[in-house]
This record gives sequence, structure tokens and C-alpha cells, in this order.
Amino acid sequence: MAKKVSLTEARVRDLRPPATGREEIWDAKQAGLCVRVTASGAKSYCVVRKVAGRKARATLGKHPAMTVIQARKLAAEGLATLARGGDIRANRRRQKEASATVADIFEAWLAVLEGKRSPATTREYRRLFRIHCRSIAKRRAAEITRADVARLHGRLGADAPYQANRMASVLRACWNWGRKHGLLAGENPATGIERFREESRDRFLRPEEIQTFFRSVLAEPDDRLRDFFLLCLFTGARRLNVLSMAWADVDLQQATWRIPKAKGGKPVVLPLVEPAVQILLRRDETRGDSVYVLPGHGKTRHLAEPKMAWKRLCNRGGFTDLRMHDLRRTLASWQAIGGASMAIIGASLGHKAGSTATSVYARLTTDAIRASTTAATDKLLLAAGPVAQLLAAGPVAQLLAADGRAVRDDG
Repeated sequence: MAKKVSLTEARVRDLRPPATGREEIWDAKQAGLCVRVTASGAKSYCVVRKVAGRKARATLGKHPAMTVIQARKLAAEGLATLARGGDIRANRRRQKEASATVADIFEAWLAVLEGKRSPATTREYRRLFRIHCRSIAKRRAAEITRADVARLHGRLGADAPYQANRMASVLRACWNWGRKHGLLAGENPATGIERFREESRDRFLRPEEIQTFFRSVLAEPDDRLRDFFLLCLFTGARRLNVLSMAWADVDLQQATWRIPKAKGGKPVVLPLVEPAVQILLRRDETRGDSVYVLPGHGKTRHLAEPKMAWKRLCNRGGFTDLRMHDLRRTLASWQAIGGASMAIIGASLGHKAGSTATSVYARLTTDAIRASTTAATDKLLLAAGPVAQLLAAGPVAQLLAADGRAVRDDG
């Protein structure tokens, strides 16, 4: 005979798990309600009723997250639903969806994107949401209106219009996914938001700035950060790709670097110019057991976001408007100055070819791309003057001690 007792918080808490399987204890106050205890000690509330001669069962929630009082209320509602021929699970699912927060929908969407987008892309989405969507993250998604998103967009856009537009785009994509999969109903509150005007950025290191930049790099005491900035410049790669550069993807004999997942989600092979190869050869001599070219001590095991080091570099050189991404733009700009075609420049930066340019990209050889990047790098080093000779050498302290006047006076 099934056990039936008047369930209380204390009684449910003190229930001992069976040796094997599971045991059900029925509530004496609410028909159809029981608490199920498994051998592992997990406890959950269930409601059971016969419908058309067959038992219909639904799990209401787990103890202690759900109280006895809450379980009784839900059980009564569930029995009424079953009596009308309804589906308790469907009702519970709809209730859960209706109570989902913006953060719940965002995390569910991001989980689906894992593997479909590059890690750099999902990290950027998460950063945008964490920093800029805090005011709405814990609110019920069903309550968010276009006015809420417009207010958030406008407040952020006053100082960071680019970030505001990116944030609105992420929310719009998240909501579209939620609506497509039945998690959200109604209009997308992130549509119809008037975007801030964006001007194409054309900042790059000009000839008169090259010496100052290299001196600022050489003055950085951390060799990993020095090499990071130089590799960003000499490869033209995105900073997150350079930060996570793995030895397994570097072929020093062929002087190539395979980026497993570029921005488009597909692998890209970039030719390495001689200065980049020299940096990697020097790092290879002392790499130890690290799988990354620029090892770190955090969760990723490679160098983390070097924002403070970049700020130091800019302060030393007096750069007030230079960004890390401008190093990538610098390689492309110096290629353009040298007369390289847009197809060559795009391929050297790992851009994905559009449908109309596929045949052009397909004809480009690694040698052609290498010749273009080498010519641009040679011009950069020529503009750097004698200070460029110190780039592939040892620690800065030794350089300054051996030839301090070269760093101070050359140029």
C-alpha cells in the first residue's frame, strides 16, 4: 500500500533515500500529489491522475527549490488541467517560457551558437551583453518593449555609438531566435531602432609614427606583450587570433600560420613574413611545454586581453587615437600604398571571398600574398630606421644596456 502522510517541509527534508530505485510518498491533504525520492537522494514533487483509464504523470519541481505549499497549489491546478483533457507539461512549459528572463533567452541562444560561430564571436556577444545589458538582463523577456531597447541604445550611443549599434544587433538576433523557436511571442523589440551613424575608420600607422611605435613596443618589459603587438602588425591578424596562436598551427619551415577558426568560422592559412618568423623562432627556443605561442596563467592558458599594456604603449608614444585593430589596418594600408590589389589585401587579412570574387581568390597563391605582405613589412621596417634592427633581438633590458643610444637617438 502506498505511503500517505501530511507532507511538511520538515518531513520532506528528513526523507531517507531507498537503497535502490525510487520511493513515492503521497500527500494526505492534496489528492494526486506525491514526493518522489531516488536512491541518490534527489527529491521531486509529482502529480498523478487517471485519464481515460490510464495514469497521467507530470513532475512539478524539485525539493528544496519548490516548497510543499507551492507543490500543492500546482498539483491542484494540474489536476484541473488533466480533468479538462489538457497537458500539464505544455502548461508548465508555457509558464516557464513566460517567466524567462532576457538573460535566460540570451544564454539559450548563445549555447546554440557554440560551434556555429567562432569563439571570438561568441565571446564578443557575451561581452556586449554583460557590460551593456545589465539593466534588462534580469527582467522578464516578455515585458521588454521597443522603448526599453531604444532607451538602452540611446544611453550607450551618447559615448559609444559603435558599441550601441552592435549591442542592438545582438539583441535583435537573440530575439529572432527566441521567436523562431517558440520561446518568445510578439514583435521583436530590437527592430526599428534607428542606428547611429558609423564612419569608416581609416586610422593606421603613418611613416612618421613608425619609429615612435617601435620604440614604445621595445620599452614594454613583458616579452609576450612585445611579441604580441609585433605579431599583430606583421601578420595583420585579429588580436584574438594572435592571442590564441597555438604552436600546432604554426609551420616554421613553410612559414605559414593556420588559423583554425577565423571570423567566418572557417580555417585560414596566412603566410608569415620574415620578422614574424624570427619572433616565433626566438619564442620556440624557450617555449617549454606550453601549447600556445603567448602562454598565460588564466583559464585559457594563453595571454589574456592586453588592454593595460596597450594603454601603456600609447602613453609612451603619445598616441591618443590608436587602437589595437589599427595594427591590422596598418598592414593593409601599407600594402595598398605599395599598389597591391584589393583581392591580395583581402586574402592577406583572411577575408572570406564573396561569391563574385571566389574565382579571383582561388587564383591567388600563397607566394603572391607573401610577396605583398613582405613588401609592406619591408617598407615599415625601412621607415623604422636603425631601431628596427632591435626587434628580433633579446630582452629589452639587455638591448638598452648594450645599445641604449640606438633606442634613444636613432631616427
